[in-house]
Amino acid sequence: MVIFGLDGGTFDVIGPLIEQGLVPTLARLMEQGAWGELESTIPPMTGPAWTSFMTGKSPGKHGVYGFRVREPETYDWPVATSRSISAPTLWDIAGSKDRRSIVIDVPMTFPPWRINGLMIATFLAPSRETIITMPPELHAEIVAHVGQYPFEDQIVPSYVRGKLGPIECLEHMFGNVRRKMETAIYLLTNHDWDLAAVVFRATDIVQHTAWRFWNEEYRRLNPEESAKYDSVIPQMYRAVDRAIEKILEKVGEDVSVVVMSDHGAGPFSHYFFCNRWLMKEGLLRLRRVGRLPRYQVRRTTKTLEDILRGRRLGRIGRLVPGSMRRMHPRLPRRRRDRLAHIDWGRTVAYAPLIGGCGGSIVLNVAGREREGIVTPGEEYERLRDSIIERLACLTNGSDGTPIVELVKRREELYAGPYVEGAPDIIYLLKGLRYVPRNDPTVGPVLQKPAYHHCATHRLNGMIIMAGPATGQNRRLQGAKIVDIAPTILYLMGLPVPGDMDGRILEGGIRDEYLRDHPPASEEPQDIPGTGAERRFSYSDQEEDKVEEMLRGLGYVG
Repeated sequence: MVIFGLDGGTFDVIGPLIEQGLVPTLARLMEQGAWGELESTIPPMTGPAWTSFMTGKSPGKHGVYGFRVREPETYDWPVATSRSISAPTLWDIAGSKDRRSIVIDVPMTFPPWRINGLMIATFLAPSRETIITMPPELHAEIVAHVGQYPFEDQIVPSYVRGKLGPIECLEHMFGNVRRKMETAIYLLTNHDWDLAAVVFRATDIVQHTAWRFWNEEYRRLNPEESAKYDSVIPQMYRAVDRAIEKILEKVGEDVSVVVMSDHGAGPFSHYFFCNRWLMKEGLLRLRRVGRLPRYQVRRTTKTLEDILRGRRLGRIGRLVPGSMRRMHPRLPRRRRDRLAHIDWGRTVAYAPLIGGCGGSIVLNVAGREREGIVTPGEEYERLRDSIIERLACLTNGSDGTPIVELVKRREELYAGPYVEGAPDIIYLLKGLRYVPRNDPTVGPVLQKPAYHHCATHRLNGMIIMAGPATGQNRRLQGAKIVDIAPTILYLMGLPVPGDMDGRILEGGIRDEYLRDHPPASEEPQDIPGTGAERRFSYSDQEEDKVEEMLRGLGYVG
């Protein structure tokens, strides 16, 4: 079983390319198998979407709602990593059944953890010197046999900062697709495996940055530049199509194949500054700038022993009692958090800096937040209902057109043991053509973006299934991203855990195959997954690098 991920892949781009004969591999797989749109998570963001793909569960059961996760009793939202996932993944479940996996750059797998097989994880990795493979020695093996492994997501931030020109950026991106293909071929032909997953982030990255060349206003103002780069997005899909073809040539014709994306893609026209709106509504207040504290104190996720070892003071650590070495101390750090401007004693609600295309609002609840003032219970529910009602009436300000498509209480969208980690209110803006930004600054509520960030996600991605078990040229209806994990397990001949939210995509499977191989389920097993690994946290410098990368990609403001 081989899974190819086209991050941000959409039939809005693939469809015309198939008609022009430019992506023959995808066209052949669609003709030989089943295909359709794939509904992402709400919101359709990289973190929760890929985690739901891996686990077959909605965010309420795995705990990842965006690029950041809530830290209890604080206003901190540290960057989400693989350690934020509170459910076993496909690779953990397959490994428990003696199946080996090769996992290449599936987002939300950094830091990598030990599986029955091999893992490469570069998304949200701060540098090449970090442990990005499991086992750790795999990185050196790849360098020796293939060459330097690509860090796709670090290219565009360099371009946005002016360190790379457009052509240099494209040279790196297309080169990275080839290098990833070569790495996949090397691993799949030199190591044993039953399940493989290869994700190409380049399709999403290029859409975020190059969609502007399809923007009519930009084309009118920059005709020569637009003509030069008009075909960049189609060329990237063609490059990935060729990479898939080359990999399939090496693994053989009898393999089952799934090509999928975590969400779709499309243009957007305005930013919606939610914290500015909350200020206008009298729900959020700012401090006077001169009173901002220079440092903040927060509990680290590293133990005292880890901190001393990282500063080459491990010998001193041996003199400290064992119980103290395992403590997670509270340490001062220079305050970089833009939420520091908020006067919590006069604020009842705020929008956290989670990032992405989905909107979220958190109430400042007494006993839950460090300086909470909203009483749990009746006051909390009354305020939440009031905010939802006011947000639903939001318009574009020019002709009175409503711009909020969906606004829900968290328990209306999610169910499971980790709902408490979700924002209190979740919303999507009209057609995802408006993107939330949550900077707590003074200014207009709606604002046009810079041209280098003019595309965002869409709720529907894509899926193609092909192989011995699938029917030919079937159209899948109602497929969701949580359906992929149970479908993969079924096609591998494995039972599906009963607590998965997804279903087997039987509409894409031949009737006789279903008859001869009836689906089986099992009680959820206690599989360690990422929870068996040591706790992880970025250093301040590493977190700065990761946030800069996310900002360069347009994921956070």
